[in-house]
Amino acid sequence: MEQRDLTARHGCPTGSLASELDERGDGLDRAVAGVMARLLDWAEGQFAAMGRDDARELAVAPLGAYQGAALLTNTFRDPGLVEAEGRHLERWIDTLA
Repeated sequence: MEQRDLTARHGCPTGSLASELDERGDGLDRAVAGVMARLLDWAEGQFAAMGRDDARELAVAPLGAYQGAALLTNTFRDPGLVEAEGRHLERWIDTLA
């Protein structure tokens, strides 16, 4: 949420890069997938630390929600979209504790 203005101008750098590299077919798509996998693994670890048996499944939600919110924020040039989704995710995570 702190990067909302930057996200409104440029989107998510990692998500944008992943999308662009996917079109190349030279293996760089798999390299950026490794970066996204580390983000997913980190989120999974956070949910596992909360004692959740479904940590991997839960980890997909915030990563996907952020990527979607970043795309919409950039498309509409509206920093409030990613900020609102961030607050929504915070409330959702609080319900899981």
